[in-house]
Amino acid sequence: MSEIIRLVKSADFVHLHNLYQKRKSISELKWLLQDPDDSAKFNGYVAVNKEDTIVGMIGFISSTYKFGDKEFIGVIPMSWKIEEGYKGMAGIQLFKKVLQHGDFNLTIEGSLLAQSIYPMFGLKNVGCSHTCMKLLKPLQYYLSFENKPLYRRLGNFAIMLQSFIKKTPKVKGVLDINEVNINDIDKNVPYLYKNYLEKKMSANYIKWLLKCPVNKSFGFEIYNKDKFIGYSVCYVHRIKGKYNRGRIVYIPNFESNNLLSEDLIAFLTRFLKKKGCASISMSLMDLNLLNVVKGSGFIDYTSKDKPIFVRPSNILETIGVNVDNWYMQYTEGDKAYRNI
Repeated sequence: MSEIIRLVKSADFVHLHNLYQKRKSISELKWLLQDPDDSAKFNGYVAVNKEDTIVGMIGFISSTYKFGDKEFIGVIPMSWKIEEGYKGMAGIQLFKKVLQHGDFNLTIEGSLLAQSIYPMFGLKNVGCSHTCMKLLKPLQYYLSFENKPLYRRLGNFAIMLQSFIKKTPKVKGVLDINEVNINDIDKNVPYLYKNYLEKKMSANYIKWLLKCPVNKSFGFEIYNKDKFIGYSVCYVHRIKGKYNRGRIVYIPNFESNNLLSEDLIAFLTRFLKKKGCASISMSLMDLNLLNVVKGSGFIDYTSKDKPIFVRPSNILETIGVNVDNWYMQYTEGDKAYRNI
């Protein structure tokens, strides 16, 4: 008998907590699946067997993307989890259910097993997101991996040391950047550059990012010559109660105005260093921004780059956009708050 696939309900979260063997808290799961525009709605499905037991779940994020004057709904499956040892078709049914949503679907990485079956669903690898990292406090960073094998710690440290040697540009003050309280976020990020495929970053979506219960979140309001040009979001994650690692989750698109990007990255790097972060990570696809980030003292940690899969396989050609003009960061899916 096939499992019943239905939307997640409030009463499910204790069961989902147990499905994850309590590795994800109830507050984390509720935040993760909560619709940014409707707090009473959860973006996820569960699979229920004939004993009325939840044996699997999948979440998704549905967002509006713009390219030029066109808008598209993009849906990202995430947190795909099946009860260990379960032999049914629940996983396939859950994944297919999410793929019914939106004008296009995209997935970021996933397990090797998941990546091996993506082609069955028409998902095509179109490139990767670059993972850029900056080492700020070498000793603290090294000690934060104390449970990893020595050879992995040394190899990782040797790669990261390259970024420690690279200098971070000084803050030039071309932008007016102010930390902002979540309750004061009331503006949508303007879509300024029509030659980019870009998620519409609404005030509600920025607030949703900042509500993450797993990390300490920081939001910033950004002006250029008294004109509002967007928000930025950063996370700080505490390791073993002793070490901090930082993440730049989102910065606005400044297209080729590299001076603005450099100034914001320099500001955020110094902010996260003051918060005691031993390292900083960013994720991006845009090649111009990649060059700016590398020029700001970061390295492109290529072994941590994440493959991107899309469906329909010709969606980018249909839209008319090059993958290098896809303004994608940690704002996609559930990557922002994990593995900092």
